[in-house]
Amino acid sequence: MKIKNEIKWFWVFLGLILFILPNASAKSLEEAIEEAALSLKNSSSELSQKRPFVIKIVNTHNQREDQTSKKIQAELYQMLEKHLPQLDLISSQDSLSGVSETRVLFVKGEYEQVGDQIKLRIKVLRKIDGSIISQASVMYEAVKKSRKTLVAVLDLEAEHLSRIEKKAYSDIFRNSLNKLNVFDLASSADIDKMNPDAIQKQLGCTRDECATIIGEQLGVDRVISTTLFKLGRDSILSAKMMDIKDGSILASETFKFNDNQMAIDIALEEIGYKLAGRTKEVLVEASSSAPSNLVWHIAASSLTLAAAVLANTEASVYNDLDKTNQTLKQQAITLNDKTNKTTSDETTFQNLSLEFETNKEELKKRKSNIQTFNALTVLFLAWEGYLIFYGGETEGSAGLNHGSDWMPQIQLSQNNRVSPEMAVNFRWNW
Repeated sequence: MKIKNEIKWFWVFLGLILFILPNASAKSLEEAIEEAALSLKNSSSELSQKRPFVIKIVNTHNQREDQTSKKIQAELYQMLEKHLPQLDLISSQDSLSGVSETRVLFVKGEYEQVGDQIKLRIKVLRKIDGSIISQASVMYEAVKKSRKTLVAVLDLEAEHLSRIEKKAYSDIFRNSLNKLNVFDLASSADIDKMNPDAIQKQLGCTRDECATIIGEQLGVDRVISTTLFKLGRDSILSAKMMDIKDGSILASETFKFNDNQMAIDIALEEIGYKLAGRTKEVLVEASSSAPSNLVWHIAASSLTLAAAVLANTEASVYNDLDKTNQTLKQQAITLNDKTNKTTSDETTFQNLSLEFETNKEELKKRKSNIQTFNALTVLFLAWEGYLIFYGGETEGSAGLNHGSDWMPQIQLSQNNRVSPEMAVNFRWNW
């Protein structure tokens, strides 16, 4: 049992060693370029002389400069300046006028990615005859980038459209894809430099093959081509997304539409969603129901508030009349208790009694109004509660808050002069 455990731990340890060693041996860009500069220096005595030189690094696959090649070029210049200070860098071939060709050197390099590493081959050549005087080959760890897929969207192909129309629709299609934020799109200016018809005529390739060739020349990961066919009143829009590495079709979509019912730009937008694997969200029903929901909420809330205000107004008038009647009653009792009543006292007593009875009738009306407005308040409040809790919520409800902030807070206060219905105060939290 002990031997088995030791064997198990041995294999675990060996696996860790095999995992760590490749990572430990991988060089950085700076280390690899310095190694290459030293190798170039030690392999030729000509590099120890004062001579002008030009640097150019390209991608092996498309023989074009890109961001990686420019970064290698900048680092190589610094290392050559450090280890071979006698060399004089010339920025471009255009600056070679007046310089003897027998002395000019070209530092040419090509790079390609191999797995997680980049392989770089550098040659130093004489400009006059192209002979190699020094060379070096190094590898360094590629910078792991987290980026979206770079895609080139070729111009729309449609025989019945003019060149200007095809260009306009192509730009619309690129903009719609860009808004989806799924791909990084190649510059339309770079795409405009390509001529698919000339490439097809020169290379004899099919349209799909030519599309991948154009994509490879642009240095992208994928290419999208679209074709529009006219069939009577209908049109058929087809689109393909192809992988540049192997030419495989990653996605293919066809969209048929009636010219009288849908414009070409809308059709391009629809097929763009399909290629990107997205679903176009159309909330027509929710949007149409949103205003009505909000209107009903506003109506219920407004009516509840109006009824509550009217109830409180009637209660305030009722209380004032009640106080007045209490005063009239006290004055009438005082006059009635007098032993020697004058004619004026009798008249005053009659007026007090008449006003008291009038106020009493008014109090009955006010109390009836209060009860009516309180009932309406409860009814509208119940309606608002129904809308909040059972009226249904939609995505298009315009951000309506269904929380407690919409709930009216009812406070019951004791009032010995007014009935409980009149003592209901409403406090709204908005």
